This record gives sequence, structure tokens and C-alpha cells, in this order.
Amino acid sequence: MMRRNFKKMLTVALAAAMVVTAVPMQSAQAANVTTFAKKDNKAKKTVVVKTQKELEAALKSGTAKKIKIKTNAKVDFKIKAGEYKGLKIVVKAPNAKIKNNASGLKKIKVDSLAKWTEKAEGNQFVVAAADSKIVVKKNAAVESISYKGEGAKAELKVQGSVAKVVVEKAVEMVVSGKAEEVVIEVAKTAEGTTITATVTVKVETAADVKVDLGEGAEGSKVEVTDEDVNVEVKNDTKED
Repeated sequence: MMRRNFKKMLTVALAAAMVVTAVPMQSAQAANVTTFAKKDNKAKKTVVVKTQKELEAALKSGTAKKIKIKTNAKVDFKIKAGEYKGLKIVVKAPNAKIKNNASGLKKIKVDSLAKWTEKAEGNQFVVAAADSKIVVKKNAAVESISYKGEGAKAELKVQGSVAKVVVEKAVEMVVSGKAEEVVIEVAKTAEGTTITATVTVKVETAADVKVDLGEGAEGSKVEVTDEDVNVEVKNDTKED
């Protein structure tokens, strides 16, 4: 009897030890799965792409909060129309050309790019590229474009509309197209900016600038927001 009881006690003790040992192992495994899931979700918030296929996959996933288009290759990208509200696009692709059809993006930041063609409505651009070219097509409507690159060369062609262009650092800007009017606000921090326009512009400046109005810029206006500001205007239009 004593031997049988001893065996039963030993069996119960071993079973209890196994249960006690197994519980923390399961908890540890669950914790590892949770940690991995958190890391995985965090990683999906920012997606780096270098091909059209990768870009389409990132857009389709719906999990990305920021998509970085990053490549040195000569490649054409196309952002299809869709619901991408809250999505930020960052471009570091000095040799790439991008055509955008997506409206309502949170922000489009251009660090380097060969050419951006905008076909959508309501988007905001921040341009820090040393050399940039943005084309706003006929039926497109851009909310704002801010230029922040010191000494940058900026080419802007507006066939549709741009509600406001803001120059925050000194740039060499060429504005063309067939827009009714392009409003350009030059900040005090952008002294030395030059603007060459062959489309009607309204320049409001708080800094010393040079404005060269060519044929096609008839009806343009230049206003200063400070009486100490000096503006040099060259008028080659058909009007005084």
C-alpha cells in the first residue's frame, strides 16, 4: 500500500511540476508573438519602394502611412487614383518621373526628382530638391507648393491651377503654363529669389527679389508687404 501511495504521490508531484513549468513558457511565447506583431505593424507604417510593382503593392495594402520612393534608376512611376487619405509620399529619386492621379494625400515631399506630373486635386507639396520640375495638368488643382531648398532651381508649369506657391528659401524659379493666375508668396527668409514668368503671376513679397515678366505674363502684379523691400522688375510683356 505504501509503495502504491508513494507512486501516486510522485505522479501527482511530477504532473504539478510540468503544469507550473509549462505556464511561463506559454506566456513567454505569447509575449514574443505580441512583440513581433507590434514590430511588424510598425514596420508597415513606412514602406520603401524602388519599382512600380512595389509601389502598387504598398498602395494596395492600405497599411502604409508613408511611402518612400527611393531609387537612383531612370524609372517611370504612376500613382493610380484611389482612396489614400492620410498617406504621405516622400520622393528621393533624382532620375525618376512620377505621374500622380491620387487626390487627398496628406503631403507630397520632394527631396529629389526628375519630373512630377500632377493630375489630381487638393494635394500639398513640400519641395526641398535642389532641382525640380512640377507640371500641373489642365484638370488638376493643387492646394499649395512650398519651396524650402536654399539656392534651388525650380521649374513650375501650371496648366490647371495652384491655389498658392510659397517660397521660403531663395530659389531660381521659372513659371510657365496657361493658368489664369499663379499666386506666389515670397517669405522674408527668401531674399535673393528670382522669378521668371511667362504666365500671369501675382507676386507678394516680404524680401528683395527680381521678377522677369516675359510674353504671356500680361496682367501680372508685384506687391510688397514691407516698404523697405526692393523689387527689380523686368517687363517684356505687351503691356506696361
